[in-house]
Amino acid sequence: MFHRGSLVTGWLALAFAVSGCESLLGDLGEFRLREDAAIDDADDGSTDDTSLPDTSDPFDASSDSLDGSLLDTRADTAADACDAAGADADPDNCGACGHSCLGGACAGGRCQPLIVAKASTGETLYSVTADPSASGYVFFSAHDATKVETRVIRQTKDGSPSARFQIFSDKSARKPVRIAWTSSRVIATLTDDARGGREGGVVSFRSDGTDAAYRPNIDRPWRLAVLPTEVYLLNDGDPDIVARMSPVMGGYEPLYGYLPDAGAVVTERSYALAVQASVSGFVFFSLGSDTYRVGKSTIDGGPLGLGIALALAVDEQYLYLAKKTALVRTKPSGCPTGTPSCPLTLVTGTDLVDVILEGGVLYYGDRGTGEIGSVRIDGTDRKTLATGITQLIHLAADDSAIFFVTPTQVGKVAR
Repeated sequence: MFHRGSLVTGWLALAFAVSGCESLLGDLGEFRLREDAAIDDADDGSTDDTSLPDTSDPFDASSDSLDGSLLDTRADTAADACDAAGADADPDNCGACGHSCLGGACAGGRCQPLIVAKASTGETLYSVTADPSASGYVFFSAHDATKVETRVIRQTKDGSPSARFQIFSDKSARKPVRIAWTSSRVIATLTDDARGGREGGVVSFRSDGTDAAYRPNIDRPWRLAVLPTEVYLLNDGDPDIVARMSPVMGGYEPLYGYLPDAGAVVTERSYALAVQASVSGFVFFSLGSDTYRVGKSTIDGGPLGLGIALALAVDEQYLYLAKKTALVRTKPSGCPTGTPSCPLTLVTGTDLVDVILEGGVLYYGDRGTGEIGSVRIDGTDRKTLATGITQLIHLAADDSAIFFVTPTQVGKVAR
């Protein structure tokens, strides 16, 4: 029998004596880090078209002596060309002048998804993340059931096959259910299949696979939420339901959990996790049949009576819940009686599986319809960014695109 434990507060010290680091973080064991080894995808049948749009200047000033009138004429001509195209098919001016599809096609004034990576033979893909820069990398996780190997792969965002590199490998049956990016590091969960074994863990490494750190002995690490100096973890079987640590896996601290009877196993299912950025903010998570909150630095928390969410996002003003058939906005502490438009349904769907918040806009994925869409946090300006995406799992964002992953491919669509 389980008993609800008291909330644990107070950070563990992040500074460790050098002699104690190995015993705390554990042995990396079968992990293999590869900085320069390209993945051999010769057998995956990939036929990705990764060519980039022509970005050369159509007006080469070096070939003419231009006066002001000619410059004005050419500027007008360029503007007319964008207008004349109707922004319906031009990937550099899709839907509006200057809106680039970032290598994807433009059809009907809407950017089409660009597939940047496909699963190799034997692989199932699980999660995706990206560094913020449009010229940086996208990272995705995979498990090869044939070779019994978990991988994290780095890929340029233009989808060039020659740029694929395996930066992490774990020779085990553990699955890379979630990965995230923070402070120039990739964070990945290694999730064991069975509850009660405490064979899972969380690993952190730089974008080239170096400087790895490992937090072992966690039962089914499930979801991640990251801030620049903090990593939050939601487990799906461990008595430490919610915990936090540093991006290099130090200072592990349980924030919410059970005090289990000897030999018992947590059976409630975990679903989603989000965290407010402020020091005095809250961590939100869905567990069992409800959504909870727990203070980051105060003993304040408990169920909110909102039901479960399959994904969560939060800012300092609102909490956003992706339920199965609706994206809902509410107050982080719940709606006071009589508050207008609280809760507020922003989007209805059929099988919403993820939501991310970027610059006052929510981006959501609906596995039932294969749609990636966006809506402002006030419920206005709803847009469809992509359709026809089969078995959508997870979303990520950089400064200009939304990335998505399915069991067989990773793609992106311009925001």
